[in-house]
Amino acid sequence: MRLTLNALLRREEHVLPDGHRLVRLDVLGKDYPISEANRNVFLVDQAGSEIWRIASHECAQGADPFIGIDMSPAGQATGLTWDGWRFEINISDGSVRKIGWTKS
Repeated sequence: MRLTLNALLRREEHVLPDGHRLVRLDVLGKDYPISEANRNVFLVDQAGSEIWRIASHECAQGADPFIGIDMSPAGQATGLTWDGWRFEINISDGSVRKIGWTKS
């Protein structure tokens, strides 16, 4: 099953200064393959069309979808995954960079 913006799932949305929206789909407990579940963040334009889908990230134990997105006042996005990893999200292209772990 492929994860798309049309999926009937709960959403977290952040409107960016240029009018684009960063959208996280809540895939926890859903039957998506790991390769789909771990890429549950999208950037969409004002018309709702997908600009990019977040890049894949390494995960040691299967599914590790994003469970939250934080936006700084300067417009920098960070994402938190189910396993507790925090990633910097590049708004230009959807690439990610691991910046820390939040669980102890």
